[in-house]
Amino acid sequence: MKLFIKIFFASVGFLYTSTSFAQYTGDSADGFSNTIGCIQNLNGATGFIPEPIVGSPIFCAFASEAYSITVAGATPTTTYTWAVPAGSTITSGQGTNSVLITFGGVAGNVSVDVMNECSTIIVLLPVTVGGCQFFAGGDNDGFSNVIGCIQNLNGGSGFIPGPIVGSTTFCAFASEAYMITVGGATPTTTYIWSAPVGSTITSGQGTNSVLITFGGVAGNVSVDVANECSTINVFLPVTVGSCQFFAGGDSDGFSNVIGCIQNLNGGSGFIPGPIVGSTTFCAFASEAYTITVGGATPTTTYTWSAPVGSTITSGQGTNSVLITFGGVAGNVSVDVTNECSTINVLLPVTVGICQFFAGGDSDGFSNVIGCIQNLNGGSGFIPGPIVGSATFCAFASEAYSITVGGATPTTTYTWTGPAGSVITSGQGTNSVLISFGGSSGTISVSIANECSTVPVNLAVTLTSCIFYAGGPSDGFAFTVANNTPLPIQLTAFDAVVENSMVTLTWTTASELNNELFFVERSKDGLRFDPILYLDGAGTTNQKRNYRAVDRNPISGVSYYRLGQKDFDGTKTFSKVVAVQVNESSLGIMAVYPNPSQVDSHITIKYTASRDNQLEIQCVDVTGKVLFTESTLLKEGINTIEIKAPSQPGLFIFNFRSQDKIELVRIIAQ
Repeated sequence: MKLFIKIFFASVGFLYTSTSFAQYTGDSADGFSNTIGCIQNLNGATGFIPEPIVGSPIFCAFASEAYSITVAGATPTTTYTWAVPAGSTITSGQGTNSVLITFGGVAGNVSVDVMNECSTIIVLLPVTVGGCQFFAGGDNDGFSNVIGCIQNLNGGSGFIPGPIVGSTTFCAFASEAYMITVGGATPTTTYIWSAPVGSTITSGQGTNSVLITFGGVAGNVSVDVANECSTINVFLPVTVGSCQFFAGGDSDGFSNVIGCIQNLNGGSGFIPGPIVGSTTFCAFASEAYTITVGGATPTTTYTWSAPVGSTITSGQGTNSVLITFGGVAGNVSVDVTNECSTINVLLPVTVGICQFFAGGDSDGFSNVIGCIQNLNGGSGFIPGPIVGSATFCAFASEAYSITVGGATPTTTYTWTGPAGSVITSGQGTNSVLISFGGSSGTISVSIANECSTVPVNLAVTLTSCIFYAGGPSDGFAFTVANNTPLPIQLTAFDAVVENSMVTLTWTTASELNNELFFVERSKDGLRFDPILYLDGAGTTNQKRNYRAVDRNPISGVSYYRLGQKDFDGTKTFSKVVAVQVNESSLGIMAVYPNPSQVDSHITIKYTASRDNQLEIQCVDVTGKVLFTESTLLKEGINTIEIKAPSQPGLFIFNFRSQDKIELVRIIAQ
């Protein structure tokens, strides 16, 4: 309970109002206590007051429900011990003020022992089994083919956000913490928080808990909780409280000790967040853990400890460590200290069931610098295939590239081409431009690190090429080789994905004795099969446009080329074009390059079902939002460029449109 005193000064006197209280002088009834954490009002009554348990008094047998409690006067040392009816299980949240309970089939009480250093208070909520309707099979059987969609046995959603937990009043320009627990949350669940006008989300955006620094305007703290099936908005109205200020003296809320941080009510502003890292580990393997501390200063110290048999490999004394575990479960904990207090934060960790390989050549380790191996002893230095056309036109140029898993800055690339060809640019990198001669052969690249050299080859063949009527950039010289008329003059050939089908279009400027066109398709860019046929125009000097649709395309990357047949049986072929058809053609088709260079640009290929807006948000591994931007989408395929992060690391990009919400992990290096 807070006591608020208003004092009004006037030129001739003053008027004051107060509430009449019993007055105590010293002894045990003075409203104070030497016991840390005991809270009393000025009448000597306790200020440690739990509210009722919030949650449903009725449950379906073998289904889950969320329950929470708010405690006035709670401190970081307040403990919560929950109990449930016989046959029920506390799925998550034991030890906190909110839990998720999976019930059995027996009624009883949901209860919690709320305890501080002074007292233990028991709060209970009677719960009974409801008459729930079950469905067998069909659309309301409680199951879904959509990944991440969770339903209960009544067909209702099992994706259930609890209430936002945090104070409903705040002091202007002070900070408060808020969190939400979501039943059915998965690693792909997203959290988008918003706060009243003039307020700032200091940390935690994108996670289930945030720290908000308020302005002076009341409003709502709200969060959009989203999975692949739905977005649910939860909000908590918050108002500006009348905060008591003190002028000077011991109770002014300030301290002369360097580093002590307090809010305007005199409470601590030194607030550690939770430890972030895996709660399971493989014996004798390593995991990284971090903590973010509100009000930390350069003098803040961090003392980490780990389970018995574990070693803190690096980072002791900082806010992030790498721990090499032994084989014993326990707690990862850290003592966060400033000049005023030491706060202990812990994360229970358990041993996971992991497959290990013992000793010898297949132990997954090497003394050679830069050698990468998996735990089976297999190489982690894995070149992909050479990407580029398997056919070429004589004396023309083609680009080729390769992506190598486990590549480092010291990885080398040595390219060669068929006889008569020249590496025009890119030798020594993972992409080259090759100017061909007139001979088929092999494009090869030797990829080497400190451990091994791996050759990769791509067979390329000379093809009969359709010539283009263009200008200086048509890829041909102005030297006239002969005066033989060309069968057709092809000015364009394109392939695009539309509504899960591939539309192919081409244009001719003229045709000579052209019997027909045929479209060929390939999965690997080497072996092509005809799939579509269209009649040619015979002989014409008029521009003509053609269109064909592959209604059953190959999922993933595929290749198309256009063939032309004369009345005498002569055939010629166009250049090869590649498309990618996703399992779901809406949303992200491709994100590249990944990994990307810091401060470079990342390209996104995105398919939209209609004109709408795409919101892109970048979050680092601590949950901090680095930037948010939006762009307009047109129906169909869109090409979008965004700036890569300005520092190396792993980043989560959240793409949100009217079609879907997608998360993509991008590495900047």
